[in-house]
Order: sequence, then C-alpha cells, then structure tokens
Amino acid sequence: MEDNISTDDIFPAQYLNDPAITDYSKYLFFNKKSDVKRLFAKAKAEKIQILLTGNSFGCGSSREQAAWALKDNGIKIIISNTFSEIFKRNLLNNGLIPIEIKNIVISDLKKYFIGISEHSLSVDINKGLIHFNSSDKTISFINDYKIYLETMSVFDSIEYHSKLKKKIKAHSGNKSS
Repeated sequence: MEDNISTDDIFPAQYLNDPAITDYSKYLFFNKKSDVKRLFAKAKAEKIQILLTGNSFGCGSSREQAAWALKDNGIKIIISNTFSEIFKRNLLNNGLIPIEIKNIVISDLKKYFIGISEHSLSVDINKGLIHFNSSDKTISFINDYKIYLETMSVFDSIEYHSKLKKKIKAHSGNKSS
C-alpha cells in the first residue's frame, strides 16, 4: 500500500453522516482504484486480519469511521512506520492494534510478504514480536496496545487526579484542602 494514506482515503467524507450504515467496510477505500477495493473485498472474504501499510497511515482528519471501516473489514492489526496520533488513538479505542515499526523501512519489510500468506506471519502481542514463518526473520516493536490496555485497566481519572492533587499539596507544603 502506498504512503500517506489519509482517513479520507480510508473512509470518504461523503458517507460520514449516513445514519443507515451498518457495515462501514462497504465504504473502505471507496474512492480509490478498483484494485484496492478488490483487495480489501478479498481480504474480508479470506478473513485476513493483518494489514501492512505504507508510511504515515491514517494521516489527515480525526475521522473515527476509518477505524470502524477497517474493523468491519475484519482487520485487527495494522503495521506501519507511523500513524497520526489521533488515528492511532481511534484504532486503540476500537480494539484494533496499531504496530509502529520505526526502525525498519516498510519497503524492506514488504519483501517478506511477497508470495506468502497471512499464516506465514505471526504477531506476538505480549512479547512485541513479528515473526515471518517462511524465514528466521523476527522484528520487535513497542507494544502500544499492551501499554494502552494496562493503562486503561488501572486508570481511574478521578482517583488519579485526587492522588495527584494530594502529592502536589504535600510537595508544596500546603496541607489544607
């Protein structure tokens, strides 16, 4: 997939306010060439769950429908060099796993995908590893999804800010409430 795919490419603006949409994947890359649309239709039919993208995937507006469309297509893991921070958060909030591999050029990574099926690739979320079963190639990544889940499972905003307020008062010597 090419570089700099925007959320408008992923989910076109003309469908943003359509209340009748039940399957957002119908509009996934709707305005792109027909070969891209066929690729995603095939991926949905074959239950492909991993998407290897170009650089800067999900740039542009903060359209959450783009994450919904990918999820409705069956995608669970998206691998890229970079994601826009808002899009990355939308992916995480919708249960999708963005994997950023900053130290490897995506074009180098794509050569391991040529002629292999999804089953030749495994992702170990807990260890932060991508393993290419057809070779001995293993790539590590920082597991933002695991960090996100751990943070959200223990994060209570009110409790956190209450503790923070107490620490600030203790640090400043102000013991009054």
